[in-house]
Amino acid sequence: MVWVAAYFLFTWLLQSVRLVKESYTPNQTIEMDTTFRLERRKGFLSLKNIIFSSLLIILTIAFSPNSIAQCSIGSINSVREAALDLYKGGTPDAAEALLSEHYKAECHFYAMSKQPDDILNRGLWLISDLMFYRNSIGDYLGCLALEDEVYSSWMVSEPNRHSDRVESALQNNISMCRDNLEILFPVPNACPIEGYQHLVHVPDSWATQHSLYYEVACIGFKLNTPMLTVFSERDGPKRHSEGMNAVPSLEILYVSEVVESQAQDIHSNQTTLIPKYQLDLIYFRTEQGLLWQDSNCYSMELSLGEQVGMLLLSGSSSPCGVGRALFKNRMIALLDYPFGATVLHDQTHTVR
Repeated sequence: MVWVAAYFLFTWLLQSVRLVKESYTPNQTIEMDTTFRLERRKGFLSLKNIIFSSLLIILTIAFSPNSIAQCSIGSINSVREAALDLYKGGTPDAAEALLSEHYKAECHFYAMSKQPDDILNRGLWLISDLMFYRNSIGDYLGCLALEDEVYSSWMVSEPNRHSDRVESALQNNISMCRDNLEILFPVPNACPIEGYQHLVHVPDSWATQHSLYYEVACIGFKLNTPMLTVFSERDGPKRHSEGMNAVPSLEILYVSEVVESQAQDIHSNQTTLIPKYQLDLIYFRTEQGLLWQDSNCYSMELSLGEQVGMLLLSGSSSPCGVGRALFKNRMIALLDYPFGATVLHDQTHTVR
């Protein structure tokens, strides 16, 4: 809010400067907004003074102690109590929304980390509450995003500053969120087909929900790799093939055809059917139908939900071929075989 006020103040001052510059006449009086009167006498008021004054005011506002966030024990206690009342009243979604807004706009983790230990730990209780409310409404990824901020923020996270009680509360809420997420996306079994054990086996429940998934045996995330330097440094329109290796994708092992066994059982009239498998790639797309990609190379583990087509991908990424940045990633996607997988939720946290 403070930055918004500073922006409007700066805009008004720039407009004032423009008016003064365009209508300057010695000894002229200009009335502005019925409250401000600028006495324009030659040498009395210069554009340089106006600009300098405006910048001084904005810098004072922007970098005042209260501009980064309102992290005080009193404000944290008040918003926690208000959220608890909402939760007890049967509206955990409203409690979550209230704490989320305060956390984002008033007292986020980075701001807490710059405060003394007593304020930091009081703020961590707010984060613990927010984890609890997000778990209550089924926002498990939102809960784990808070874990990333508290424990994996480069040059900010210092768990040794946490009090024993708040650390225990944080870990308890994190465990609940992980356990509930694992109920929705159980640890998958390895693909049982020889040569494809690096993939995961599709749950039998998928085929019972949609018959097309009788044809899909196993799925896996395919590591994307950097494109050639000559392509990655292109600064103009694409003019020839550059390959699709840099685009994240899924490997799908499916049944391409079913054939009869050549060896017939003379003691039985039944025909043995043998599936022939083939590996294919499916790419991710946005909810708007566009190809989902960026400049990062991903390493992701895949879990499959009991609901047909639901995918959870968790892992890390870094810029392909350049830079040392590292990110933690979680993504939920919906597989629409054989056409693609739609990204429903994409969560990224900068580790370094």
